[in-house]
Parts: sequence; structure tokens; C-alpha cells
Amino acid sequence: MLKCDVLVVGAGPAGLACSIITAKHGLNTIIVEKNKEIGYPVKTSALTWSDVIKEWKLKRSVVQWYTNFEIASLHSKMKASINFKRRIACTVNFHKFLKQLALQSIRFGSKIILNAKVVDSKLEKNKVYLKDKKMITAKIFIDASGPSAVLARKENLFPKKYELGIGIEREYYNVKVKSPTTFKIFVGEKEIIPEGYGWFFPLGKEAARIGIATSIKVGKKQKIF
Repeated sequence: MLKCDVLVVGAGPAGLACSIITAKHGLNTIIVEKNKEIGYPVKTSALTWSDVIKEWKLKRSVVQWYTNFEIASLHSKMKASINFKRRIACTVNFHKFLKQLALQSIRFGSKIILNAKVVDSKLEKNKVYLKDKKMITAKIFIDASGPSAVLARKENLFPKKYELGIGIEREYYNVKVKSPTTFKIFVGEKEIIPEGYGWFFPLGKEAARIGIATSIKVGKKQKIF
């Protein structure tokens, strides 16, 4: 049996950031992650703001900085462009991004357990059970497992119906990028996707991440991930 002050479920950006803060303030923190490696599988386009990079000291993870933003409405053929004349956002190497956060968390004293799937919980008794029959007791529980909402579902705290953002993205190479410092958003119900948007995030002069996203209404018992 393991004991801690704070148990964080999920070693994504939110979970690792929470663990850094709790461990930094002297709380004994454990993070459990169901996957065997931090940063896999990738479920994000890895766009973030410059303030995040600065605050968490994650410069080594940056692939491309952006100073410009553009949004285009394809059905009306209108667009707006803004040049901020400073670095406002960037795309990152998601694996490096998370590993740098994980290193910070560990330096402050957090313990990260990989390949540790939560199979049951009894939060009224301050207990969580893992797939290998290990039990962890904690005073505070943080569910940072994303759409899986592991603890929320097991504790019946999840709504019966909810909207879920879902998308798909591919990384393309040998792409002619006119402005590597400009990230773009595209909207248009018929031209792109209903209740959603498309994006173009350059990764230099010859590569880009291109994708679309929308929202869907699902029920509590539907398994999405």
C-alpha cells in the first residue's frame, strides 16, 4: 500500500502541472499514468502560448514560434490577420514538453508510476486501486485523465450527457509554407466542418500540422477513449 497527500490520475500537461505545484508546496504527491510512457499516444496539436513556455521554462520543447494569427471564414470569403510583433504562441514537441514537466515534478519530490491503470476507487475511504492490486491512499485526489474522467466516472460524478470535443490531425512534410510565423484557423460549416474549425500550424518552412475539430454529444456510458 502506498500513502500520499495528493494523488494525481493522468500524467498529461494538466496532471504534471498540478503535481509540480503540490510537490513544490511540500505535499507528498504521486502521479499514476495508465500508459507505459509519458507523452504517448499524442492527443493534441501541441499549440501553446508563449507565457506557458516562459512560466514553466520549457524553451527546449519549442518547434516553431508564432508572431502572427489569421482566421478565415471560407463561406463568406472574409479573413482577419493580426501581427502581434512578438512571440505569442508556439507549437512544441509534445514528448519533450511533457518530459520537461515530468522532470520538474520529480525534482520537487513527486513520484510518477507508469503503466498504472486505475481499476476501482473508494474516495469516501480515501482509497484508489490499480490494476496490479496495489492500493493508494491519499487526502486529496486530482482527476487529470482528460475525456476518460477515470475517477469522476467511477465515483458517479460524471453527467449523463455531455459535449465532447473531438478532432483529427496529421503532420505533413514537403509543404510550402508562406509564413512559418503565422498560425491559421479556418471556419465554415459546409466548407470545413459543422460546429467546428480547421487549423494550419507551421513547423518551419517545409512542414505543418493540419487538422479539424468539432464537438459531439455523447452519453455517460459511451466509451470514447
